[in-house]
Amino acid sequence: MSDRDPLEQLARFGTGGPVTPLPPAEVRRRGDRRRVRRTAVSAVAGVVAVLAVAVPAGLYAAHDSGIPPVPPSASTSARPTTIPDDFPLDRASGYLEGATKIGPSREAGMEYPLPCGRTGIESRPAADQLRFEMQGEEFVDRRELRTFDNQATASAVMAEIEKSVHACPLERSGSGREQAWTPLRAETGLATYSFSRTVQPMGGSIYQYTRVGRAILTVVWSGEGTTPEGARRDIGELSRITTAIAPEMCIWSDAGCAERPSDGATGGSTSPDLVFGPYGVNGLTLGMSAAEVRETGAASAVQGSAHDGWKEGCLAVDYTFTGDDEPGDVNGRISPEQGLEQLVATRDMRTPNGVGIGSTRSEVEAGFAHLVGAGDVLSSPAGDGSWAYEITLTDGRVSRITLELPRQDCAI
Repeated sequence: MSDRDPLEQLARFGTGGPVTPLPPAEVRRRGDRRRVRRTAVSAVAGVVAVLAVAVPAGLYAAHDSGIPPVPPSASTSARPTTIPDDFPLDRASGYLEGATKIGPSREAGMEYPLPCGRTGIESRPAADQLRFEMQGEEFVDRRELRTFDNQATASAVMAEIEKSVHACPLERSGSGREQAWTPLRAETGLATYSFSRTVQPMGGSIYQYTRVGRAILTVVWSGEGTTPEGARRDIGELSRITTAIAPEMCIWSDAGCAERPSDGATGGSTSPDLVFGPYGVNGLTLGMSAAEVRETGAASAVQGSAHDGWKEGCLAVDYTFTGDDEPGDVNGRISPEQGLEQLVATRDMRTPNGVGIGSTRSEVEAGFAHLVGAGDVLSSPAGDGSWAYEITLTDGRVSRITLELPRQDCAI
């Protein structure tokens, strides 16, 4: 067996002494605190990574995907398939000091398998590829971006990935170990499919594939101790990486980058600091305590005015990184019991799928696959599904977007 077999790598993980990796959320929290102490402002939402593993294709038998080649579409856009050398594939990678970063580069990397020998992301030739890796003492964070000649090809690749995981939930590896492949729910607001691969008691991997137009972003983590239950908890950390990078992928969408509202604002892609959701914005995440909110440097938090109906202990949040709101506007609320329970989008923010203040109803309906509600107030699950976007329309256009926990203790 190849010495690069991820299962064997996991078996040897920590041969220099016992290793008990920190929970992913704790790794991210510690990294965030180090960076905050150094810069006072969090530039990008903190993310977690543990040892990322991808399996060489030679470890699995060749297997036809069963999907015929996709012919080039006559209507294929002239948009480029080449990935710019400065594409920010390393975005959201500054969460932990002392890590070694490799790339972004086009050097050959390892392949990402699917159950029962399926070929997965390699089932169609890529027009271009870019990879990034960050190595730490106990983890590797790996991302890969691939572009394809047309959107139909990229869509076929995503369909094959999902089909394979559902068709083969349990298999035995070449070394005789039983592997479980488990779909994971992750609401990124984009065409995303996520799943885990676990081999007990060794650990496993968490995968997230996201398509934007004719491009697919892959984010993979693996580590000792990964379980299906832990993967369901930690998939949100991969989504943080995905939603930080995804706005830059709109150059491979036939629709192009989301336009700003038709009020004289300039078009173009959204700054990563201003991507609203699915977990928060610019390092602010629902559920944070008041101390954690202040520590990010992205917002202040003060007791709301009793004159305006605020309850004792309920704090008003005010962003420090954007001035695109009216003086006195409240950008969110913090509950003494459940922490940051609401965030409000400003006019310069956009969701990962390009929806913002001024977007039309049709743009909202096209951007969110699971809208609930009728009339001018709509909602859609966000993050891991434990909170939601609430979208208000006025005269057919979005006038307000919030991210909210199901219970609002401090509503006024």
